[in-house]
Amino acid sequence: MTKRTYTQLKSEFYVEVTSDLAELITQRDSIDWLHWQVYQTDANGDIRYTDEAQEVFNKNLDLVTDIFDSCGIENGGASYE
Repeated sequence: MTKRTYTQLKSEFYVEVTSDLAELITQRDSIDWLHWQVYQTDANGDIRYTDEAQEVFNKNLDLVTDIFDSCGIENGGASYE
């Protein structure tokens, strides 16, 4: 049996690239089939995801990290917090 080789990405890069990919998928989802608003502006001027978009982003992030894992690409140790 062949032992699987994993590639570790620097923590900062892993978090950045997986988050960026999940964001792109979330934006595409909103345009392609959901037709909902992705961002909202808070009273203080901060721009953030709507509640619905945040849920979709979280699911997309899980999808992206699962794909990375199946390809042998893993986080070098950072969390998303």
